[in-house]
Amino acid sequence: MFIREVGTTPSQYVLQMRVGPARRQLERTDIGLKHVASAAGFGSVDVMRRAFVRLLGITPRRYRSAVPARTRTPAWPGWWRYQIEAFKS
Repeated sequence: MFIREVGTTPSQYVLQMRVGPARRQLERTDIGLKHVASAAGFGSVDVMRRAFVRLLGITPRRYRSAVPARTRTPAWPGWWRYQIEAFKS
């Protein structure tokens, strides 16, 4: 029933829901991969990397490097307090 309604398996859906916010953070900020992975719900950077390769065919590091650096917000001390909210929206 889930597959018929959503068009994918539950595990694939959860993976997509985690990769989406991680992609946005990689595009918009210079936050470290470890923190991006954690905030997006991945257990480690390696788990996030495998999810990116599986869904997008590219690693998170390469994905970020494809975005011009001038379009990203630099990380600053205490950034994580503010960035956590970005994952909730």
